[in-house]
Amino acid sequence: MAEQGKIRVCILLEGSYPFITGGVSAWVHDLIVNLPEIDFVLFTISPETDQELRYDLPVNVVDHVDIVLNRQPSFDVRPKKKRRLLNQVGKSHAMMFTGGSADLGSLL
Repeated sequence: MAEQGKIRVCILLEGSYPFITGGVSAWVHDLIVNLPEIDFVLFTISPETDQELRYDLPVNVVDHVDIVLNRQPSFDVRPKKKRRLLNQVGKSHAMMFTGGSADLGSLL
C-alpha cells in the first residue's frame, strides 16, 4: 500500500521490464531500486498472457497492470446510443486534424 503524500510515478513499458532481462529492463529495475522514496505503478504492454517475471518487483512497485494485446477486452457496459458515440468520436477526430482541441474528457 502506498504511503499518504508519497510521490507516485507511472511507467509505461512495452516488451521489456519485468518480463525481459537486459537493456531497458535493467535500467528500469535500477531506477526503481535506487529511488525507494518513490512509489511506482507499472503499466506493461505484452503480446501474451501469463508471462514469467524475470525480476522480483521491488517493494516500492505498488501496482502492476499488464495489458495483453491479443486478449479481447470484456465490457460489462455497452453504449446505449452507439450512433451518438460514433458521431462524437468522429467530431473529436476531425478536431484533432484541423488543429482544434478534442474534448476527450466528455467523450470518455
